[in-house]
Amino acid sequence: MARTACRTRGRPSHEGGCAIDPLTIAAAVASVRTLVKSARGVQEIVHGLDGVFHAQDEHEKNKSHKPGSSIGQKNKSILQKRAKDDGGDESISAAAASVIESKQLQTQLDDLKTEINSKWPSKPGEKSTWDQILAEREKRIAEKKERAKQEKLDAEERAERRKAILIEVAKGLAVAVVAGGIAWFLWWAATHGPAVR
Repeated sequence: MARTACRTRGRPSHEGGCAIDPLTIAAAVASVRTLVKSARGVQEIVHGLDGVFHAQDEHEKNKSHKPGSSIGQKNKSILQKRAKDDGGDESISAAAASVIESKQLQTQLDDLKTEINSKWPSKPGEKSTWDQILAEREKRIAEKKERAKQEKLDAEERAERRKAILIEVAKGLAVAVVAGGIAWFLWWAATHGPAVR
């Protein structure tokens, strides 16, 4: 879901990835909030949360992008007129638009956090449901990275083993060819060589 949203609403960033339009994040948050209101369990909102987190991660990676939404563009335009600057990347209007956009996104995420925590309250002394979700997500991301790292090490180890086996096979073939050549020469010498005549 998040990758589809990235392809359809995102814009190419300077880094070659997908700069997530804040409207994409807002839409993902809105859909999860709707699911939270109607859901009976967290499982029903997992995909929506995944989309929100993916969109947020992409937005964080591409913070240097220009305001993505039409609202962000409008805010920047208004700020540019009031600040009387050129609207370049280093201008006050660009900086202000970026900060405002970031705060709007954080407000939407905070609202989602509040809704989830009120729908599924935690016992006193426990982490909030939102914090548990974030902790579980971080744990899974770390496990995925560890699996990828281990798979890479295993693949390198298999490649080294294959290389060692191929070297040994090549050595064996070389020995067999040399031994076959010696045997043929001895047979030839014994049957057709100068000593036989």
